[in-house]
Amino acid sequence: MRHLSAGTVQRIVDEPPAVRDTDQDHAEHCDRCRDRVTRARQDRTVLTTLWRQDDVPPTATEVQAAWTRLATHDPAAPPSRAVPVPRRSRGRRPTALVLGTALVAALGSTAAATNWFPLFQPDRVRAVSLSASDLSDLGDLAEYGTLTAPSSWHPRTVPDAVAARAATGLPVVTPSWLPRGVSGPVRYAVLPRGTASFRFSLDRAARAAAARGLTLPPAPRGVDGSTVTVSLGPAVVQTWGARDDVVPLMILRLPSPTLTSGDVPLDTLRSYLLAQPGLPADLADQLRRLPADGSTLPLPVPSSAAAVSATTLDGVPATLVKLRDGAGAAVVWIQEKRLTIVLGLISSSEARRLGTEIVDADR
Repeated sequence: MRHLSAGTVQRIVDEPPAVRDTDQDHAEHCDRCRDRVTRARQDRTVLTTLWRQDDVPPTATEVQAAWTRLATHDPAAPPSRAVPVPRRSRGRRPTALVLGTALVAALGSTAAATNWFPLFQPDRVRAVSLSASDLSDLGDLAEYGTLTAPSSWHPRTVPDAVAARAATGLPVVTPSWLPRGVSGPVRYAVLPRGTASFRFSLDRAARAAAARGLTLPPAPRGVDGSTVTVSLGPAVVQTWGARDDVVPLMILRLPSPTLTSGDVPLDTLRSYLLAQPGLPADLADQLRRLPADGSTLPLPVPSSAAAVSATTLDGVPATLVKLRDGAGAAVVWIQEKRLTIVLGLISSSEARRLGTEIVDADR
């Protein structure tokens, strides 16, 4: 039996009228998919409650959800400057699977050279292009193992840049100007350090493949039960002009994420993940082509919704993302092991100008 994709499960929760009757019927009569829908509804209830707490500013969660908006964007829709900031959620699980696989894949040949690479911390970003079919073909990360997320990774409002730096140790840059249409005082929030881990289960992966009529390739010794850990934060979030569910401008700063593994050589795990039958061939090929020195952080971006280009910010390599409907843009870069994302209802030139000012202030 072919089970519902993670995207369809989420649409049943978020947009029931957009789901085909056959999929609705499957969710009602399949114990496994009915349980997945129930868990998704429970998650939404908890996360919506968190969003509605008083004086809780947008955080890093919105950045992931903003990329999710790209994944669900209809390129045929008329242009709009009103870009809603998505609710706090895990984002679409396929995106999580792409990012998790990409992070491991980025370790690639470096691990092969030494047969062991315990720590990965990138110093640059590169976009990984996703098509609509890629997103629909990817499965739920939970189908492949056990994901453990931070139990208390919540934002805390602080009064100013001085307090934000004291709480995180990160330099905070407040731009000297604001883009067109952005106004209001800046608000600051901080996030603590958080750790997430993923433990791969060969049994779960085999069941997920069988549900799609596929067969797993033979697994190398040690892959089953191997664990990868990603560390994030602490982080500083600056926002301007937040109103209702729209944030015209956000700047997120945090140390470049680190990834560790202590169970199996990472090249072994990377090769096996990229051989999974549920991973689109073009996506796997892009991940294999990432630099062999573990220096590059993959940034999944749906190609139908956004145009991506490489740029530089006063000599610092960066990735520029522009929504095809012209509604917004983002620029992402790593400088001195710090990841910075500028995101909002801004033009690509405004994003680059803001990024350049932050880069120069960091020097």
